[in-house]
Amino acid sequence: EAFAAYPPMMEAFVAAAKAEGVKRLLLITNVYPYGLPQAPLVAEAHPRNPVMPKGEYRKAQEDILLAASAPGMETLSLRLPDFYGPGVENSLLTLAAKSAAAGTTGTLLGPADTPHEFVFTPDVGPVVKALLEHPGPVAGAYNLAGASVISQRALAELLYRAAGREPKLRVLPPWQQTLIGLFMPVLRELKDVRYLSETPVLLDDAKLRGLLPGLQKTPYEEGARLTVAAARRAPD
Repeated sequence: EAFAAYPPMMEAFVAAAKAEGVKRLLLITNVYPYGLPQAPLVAEAHPRNPVMPKGEYRKAQEDILLAASAPGMETLSLRLPDFYGPGVENSLLTLAAKSAAAGTTGTLLGPADTPHEFVFTPDVGPVVKALLEHPGPVAGAYNLAGASVISQRALAELLYRAAGREPKLRVLPPWQQTLIGLFMPVLRELKDVRYLSETPVLLDDAKLRGLLPGLQKTPYEEGARLTVAAARRAPD
């Protein structure tokens, strides 16, 4: 229901922006609209064929935004992969970060060893600011890839090492996720996006790096250190 509201919300948002004379309108979105990857690296021109309703709604939301670009108001879409960072509560790595900080066993949702990428959330704000303040034309869609390709398990291990601990991880295979999802709505919802761990979408962000040559990405080791430090400061 929440995803179904995205397209009409975007229509209202675009109309309000036009009425208020907004010059640039930017949407932060994700890789759901791409669907299954048809290339090792997915650039902005990759076909968008969503494989589940959430992707369809995200695609419709983005289409409304990009179609509204016109003289006087540029519209942009920034597409992100999975993410992690200080205070993040809805990441594949949230439980692992908290467990690393506490010294307990962390849980990963398998498959956990396929190539993947994660954006460090504090890196996103400067990119948004740079796009909105860029002196030239910027309308269109842009990918923002992670610092490099890694696996969910490898990044979770970095979280433990940042905490000064040996990694203690358990991986829930897909069949266990399905079983537990019968009683946990949040886990049941994640079944729709499990394909991203099985056939991950790895982004090509050459277009964005060409526009913003000073683009900075936090290395995973440093991101892990900052994420664990924040988890230790968080109240129980």
